[in-house]
Amino acid sequence: MGFVHEKVDTIWFPLVGVGFGFLMIAYLVWKVLKAPKGDEEVERIGRLIRQGATAFMWTETKILLIVVAVLAVIIGVVTWSEEKSGELVSYLLGVICSSTSGFVGMYIGTRANTRTCEAAKVGLLPALRIALNSGAVMSFMVVTLSLLGLVVCWMAYNHIALSAFGFGASTIALFYRVAGGIFTKSSDVGADLVGKNEEGLPEDDPRNAASIADNVGDQVGDIAGLGSDLFESFVGSMVAGCALGLSDFNDDIDNPHDYRGVAYTFYIGFAGIIASIVGCFSVRVSKNAEASQAVLLKALRIGTAVTSILITILALIGGYVIFDDDPKEAWKLFGCVTIGLFVGVLIGLWTEYYTSYEYKPTLELAKSGTYGDALVVINGTSLGLMSTLFPIIGITVAILSTYTLHGVFGTAIAAIGMLSTLGFTLATDAYGPISDNAGGIAEMSQQPPKVRELTEELDALGNTNAALGKAFSVASATITALSLIEAYKQHAHVEQINVVNASTLAGLLIGGLLPCIFASLTMSAVFKGAAEVINEVRRQFKYIPGLLEGTAECDPQTCVHQCTITSLKEMIVPGILMIFSPITVGYLLGSEALGGLLMGTTLVASLLGIYMNNAGGAWDNAKKACETGVLGEDIGKGSDEHKALVTGDTVGDPFKDVSGPSLNVLSKLMAHLSLMFGAQFQYGWARWRIGLILSILFFVIIVVYYIILSKTKKNIVIINKKKKTLGSDEDDDQQLEPLNKDDLGSSSDERSKKDSSNDDSSDN
Repeated sequence: MGFVHEKVDTIWFPLVGVGFGFLMIAYLVWKVLKAPKGDEEVERIGRLIRQGATAFMWTETKILLIVVAVLAVIIGVVTWSEEKSGELVSYLLGVICSSTSGFVGMYIGTRANTRTCEAAKVGLLPALRIALNSGAVMSFMVVTLSLLGLVVCWMAYNHIALSAFGFGASTIALFYRVAGGIFTKSSDVGADLVGKNEEGLPEDDPRNAASIADNVGDQVGDIAGLGSDLFESFVGSMVAGCALGLSDFNDDIDNPHDYRGVAYTFYIGFAGIIASIVGCFSVRVSKNAEASQAVLLKALRIGTAVTSILITILALIGGYVIFDDDPKEAWKLFGCVTIGLFVGVLIGLWTEYYTSYEYKPTLELAKSGTYGDALVVINGTSLGLMSTLFPIIGITVAILSTYTLHGVFGTAIAAIGMLSTLGFTLATDAYGPISDNAGGIAEMSQQPPKVRELTEELDALGNTNAALGKAFSVASATITALSLIEAYKQHAHVEQINVVNASTLAGLLIGGLLPCIFASLTMSAVFKGAAEVINEVRRQFKYIPGLLEGTAECDPQTCVHQCTITSLKEMIVPGILMIFSPITVGYLLGSEALGGLLMGTTLVASLLGIYMNNAGGAWDNAKKACETGVLGEDIGKGSDEHKALVTGDTVGDPFKDVSGPSLNVLSKLMAHLSLMFGAQFQYGWARWRIGLILSILFFVIIVVYYIILSKTKKNIVIINKKKKTLGSDEDDDQQLEPLNKDDLGSSSDERSKKDSSNDDSSDN
């Protein structure tokens, strides 16, 4: 078997990749932190954002500890009854690694935002370099930690333990994505609708109480949530590759003797790290270059091309090393990696075409602002639906061609190929929120207009890259989920999933329903959060004398605490529903019905995710096109066209940053869970009582959760509300203090009445 003789031979390449990954992380952190922070006002605003983001993340983590503990008990009981070992430890390791990726991304992001703002005073290249380096810290943390965690679980236990690791990563990714997304979009929508449309204020105006909350949301949703999301995506593709690599080369997967499939899967992870390092260093912009979408797109395209080409070369070399006794096998797997990469790049280019204002679809959407809000929403919806065409065709071609080359293992390798550039592409995605933060800090600290213009260009490209990254994620998620379903079939001993079977068809319909319910719950959560923020911002404009005139300061703490409460409260129901659904269906209807559920969820989540991501990205960049003068000098900020496009942007915000990306996690979380518990579901209706008990338990948990929440409102925490100025020189990681019970129990309207009565009494 050439290079791979024993199980231990599968890990040498990934361990080398992990070493290079950690060295790159250390170098990037040093590069970012050594850059100038900015003046005193810039640093004060940055400290506000840092404190709010840190406080939210710690509070969210404390709540998630309860969820993780409950799931750990269930996993422990099931695996103990089956006399297995490793699943519980692997699950907890997945939770820790995924959480760490999110925390590290938030940590460096809240320190890079002020430095990017300061670098923008010098020029485009320094600002791009700091923002990109900070995004790369998280991207390399994601791929390095995921590869390390998988290697540890693989060597200590078996392939099912890998799925438990993936389920742990999916658990954190789902809640981080949902809670962070609700936070950031509640504040963003509230800030835009009141600040821009009602009062005519520029974005991130210091008079707008939701501006700080909006920038905190960029960190906890678009960076920490994104990091844990793509950590889970990368882990999912690797788990599918390892499981199918074992079954493809061994007759008995429980007693394998040929580990070449696993070795090649891990090798592609190693190749991705090496190629991404080179890709990051290849990004160059001329010092005198004009800040434009074309210049920035060209620079990042070069980095993407370098990374992709290097991965294909390394994939072929690795194939010959691992399959040195079978060159034909090496060429087949090389073809699968290349197809995955090629299709991923094409889907990315298609997404760029539909979401960048350099191209016709988004420009036409921007021009539709002339006709008012309704037509902006209609046109954007049409654009998003049409944008699903090529990604689905591309995914179909990738599945059919790779299956022809090397069966289901080849399809799994294609998904890994799509995500093999993650070390670079995630960096180009994560730098967008950092640039957005830098622009907000520039506006609030009243930096020269040139600084704001430059950061807006960086942010606009960040929106395009975010849509591109989500396209990669959706495509790979679809193929990965299908690969995990195949692995589940093998583990649960399901020969075929017959869709005309009554129970399978029922599972298929339930699976198709779940993404719709999930999207509805998350959109509703943003509505509730945004409504509270809107009421609060209006209240402050009305009852704080001199606020609109700029002679008084707003109170950002209240908006931050409202977004915190809403996001943490609303994340529980959709998360628990998606975790309990596959287990319940498996016990009630059997393993084949569960296979139908997984297929239905994957199909609907893929289509819905692409539509929501692309429509949201196009709405956002259509607004950016208006703000940057692309539509003409007389059509800019404050115009009626701009207000209509802001409405479209606010509709798209929860599409692209909450519901859409969370759907990627959904299908893989269910597949990981099903693979881990697969042996439990092969008894058909025999264990229906367990499914019934789980259904009742789910409703009891939800009811108890809301009862506890209503009884302990006084203990929900927010940023310190003492009279001292937020952003003063204190410990950035300060603990949150409880909000006054009366304040928390009253709505914004009630607080407005209380403020009004206080004003009257003081006059008397």
